[in-house]
Amino acid sequence: MKTIMSNPFTAALLLGLISWGACTSPEQHLAEQVKIVPEPVSVEQGVGTYTLDARTKISTSDDLIGTARLFAGQIEGMIRIKPAIVAGEAKGIKLRIDENMEGEEAYHLDVCKDGVTITGGTEKGIFYGTQTFLQLLPTDGKPRVSVVIPRVAISDYPRFEWRGLHLDESRHFLGADFVKKLIDQMARLKMNVFHWHLVDDQGFRIEIKKYPRLTEIGAWRLDNENGVWNYSVVRPREGDPAYGGFYTQKEIREVVAYAAARQVTILPEIEMPGHATALIWAYPELSCSGEPWSIKPGAGFEFSDPLCAGNEKTFEILEGILTEVIDLFPSYYIHIGGDECKKAPWRACPKCQQRMKEENLDNVHELQSYFIKRIAEFVRSKDRAIIGWDEILEGGLAPGAAVMSWRGFSGGVQAAEMGHEVVMTPTSYCYFDYYQGNSLYEPKAIGGYTPLSKVYEFDPVPGELSADKHQLILGGQANVWTEHIFTPEHCEYMIFPRAFAMAEVLWTPKEKHDYDDFLERVIPRYKALASMGVNFRAPMAEGLTGEKVFFRTDTTITLFNPYADEDARIHYTLDGSMPDEHAPVYEDPIPVAETSCLKSRIYHGEAASNVAVTWLYKFDPEINGLHCDYYEGRWTKLPDFDRLSPLDHYRVRDIQAAPKSGAADHYGFRLTGYLDIAASGEQEFYTSSDDGSRLTIDGEVVVDYDGTHGADIRSGKIWLDGGKHAIEILFFEATGGEYLEAGLLLKDGQRQPFYPSDLYLEKD
Repeated sequence: MKTIMSNPFTAALLLGLISWGACTSPEQHLAEQVKIVPEPVSVEQGVGTYTLDARTKISTSDDLIGTARLFAGQIEGMIRIKPAIVAGEAKGIKLRIDENMEGEEAYHLDVCKDGVTITGGTEKGIFYGTQTFLQLLPTDGKPRVSVVIPRVAISDYPRFEWRGLHLDESRHFLGADFVKKLIDQMARLKMNVFHWHLVDDQGFRIEIKKYPRLTEIGAWRLDNENGVWNYSVVRPREGDPAYGGFYTQKEIREVVAYAAARQVTILPEIEMPGHATALIWAYPELSCSGEPWSIKPGAGFEFSDPLCAGNEKTFEILEGILTEVIDLFPSYYIHIGGDECKKAPWRACPKCQQRMKEENLDNVHELQSYFIKRIAEFVRSKDRAIIGWDEILEGGLAPGAAVMSWRGFSGGVQAAEMGHEVVMTPTSYCYFDYYQGNSLYEPKAIGGYTPLSKVYEFDPVPGELSADKHQLILGGQANVWTEHIFTPEHCEYMIFPRAFAMAEVLWTPKEKHDYDDFLERVIPRYKALASMGVNFRAPMAEGLTGEKVFFRTDTTITLFNPYADEDARIHYTLDGSMPDEHAPVYEDPIPVAETSCLKSRIYHGEAASNVAVTWLYKFDPEINGLHCDYYEGRWTKLPDFDRLSPLDHYRVRDIQAAPKSGAADHYGFRLTGYLDIAASGEQEFYTSSDDGSRLTIDGEVVVDYDGTHGADIRSGKIWLDGGKHAIEILFFEATGGEYLEAGLLLKDGQRQPFYPSDLYLEKD
């Protein structure tokens, strides 16, 4: 097997290396003194300390000079002390290769009274040992004269060899400085594959010298002033402001070298045969119509036209592109996309139909397989292999191809059972463009909900996979799609701290996964991010029982401060207003006697976290709620539920997308009952849904947000008298994320979801 990393070695062999020698001590310090993320395989703490100061030297061999220099620079960046680098043996910090160690990413770190030794079987292992050592240093970035480090012995190796992070720069171009900054953080977390999504409908981001029009035309689109993102390239007219950018080949080589020094392999992705509008804008003859595809004004979302599979020019240009890509990137795998290809144009294309006839292909799925296999054969001729999204399974998988499974685990299981290597990256755990909290108070995301705790539950090896195929699961990765992410700061917010959880589940042995312990160990990492100028989603007050709490009688809410720091304090409100430093400070459990909205923020000095929100609903279980008729089916628009037979009937207390059945996709429901309006007047109502929804009051459609889409918001106004009014809410979920919320849109733009106490099963 040719992969970009070697397999991890067994625990039995490693644990034989955990002898302290002269550092051994029967006494132990408290475990909380050492907080490493990801959690190492073995950590043993001893009595005493080692002092690092200006006299400290790093001794190493010539073949480790690059890693030693990088290590010294990282120490200097954290504490303003830069150790000198010397050849041979010297007191201080020793970096040494032990060829008897098995596993190229394994390391052993000893901190003793007289010095530090970092041992690895290869330079990769040495590098990861240095990154662990950095987590023993202060995290605030302040200059030090000296630093006292606890005595500790750490032996470590990864669970999986593929520990990836994906970044989409086609939708929004973020630039080389940001990419390098992100690679720095990956390296500190021992993540080792940077999946660089450089080509899609919205932009072609890599210079191809043979075909300069790819970036002259395909790297730019009309500047929409960071409004709704474009589904396709819209070529600016002369004088229009252009939006975009691309990487020159010189810049690509610089980033590749920068990553390699940090033991990060860059996996380039060149999308085909779908998601290729930017390429088609540069070379329109590569589409089936001979014209660039563009979204129709006022039309809903649809996938763009594909490259023409019957046109030899298509393969000529793709091979030219891939030749230059392979020269730039040393990665064994080359990602060719393969996802969400709209095949309808192939059915109507004479060239594609002729290709199918010549190749004895029965359908367009087999035509896609022909396309992918032909590209795979070309890539193999360059001593590389392709990897693609799980749609490349359709019509037959190319020999030697690897699969990246994003539509759940099933595609990965299918590929592994066929003997192919797999990287698991299912949306439910790995999509970092999903919301981390209540969408009311989070930066714009595409939809869905993937909190930190959910990421930590990820296991790339599904239970249904045959045991003898487990070794084909290379690992997993987090994916950051940037449809709604315009800036580096927003991107960092979506990645951190979720990357901490992803790094741990991919590195640390499964039996050591402990979410509560992880939350304790991750606290110093927040401070480290802040000192390095990395934006992140600050931890919220914990202890809430969920975003929606239902109660019949008076209750209390208990909050917990996740910071082990007396300077961190929780401010809160109960009226839905944004808590600031003047809001009450949490000291004791908060009494609640009526329907309220609890918001809390943690203030650490003058810096405030994002807002934690819990709706506290007081209700009567006998009369409050709505009737639900539940259906299943595959729809792209709301069906006529009157023509369908519901699979179930039940009552719901509140409005949300999750059905009683537990289904994740392809379902819908109709909610009916009565809404109590406090006072007469014009009211503005809203729905926010992923996918389609419709709100009707007294038989009049107030909000119509039909179709497949992310969780945006639509609103409508209606005059209503005070009292109860018949209400109907229709909803369907196709695929991907699911979300449903409905309520009042207040004058200040705030959303107030319907209270369960205002929803009634009957009018009287």
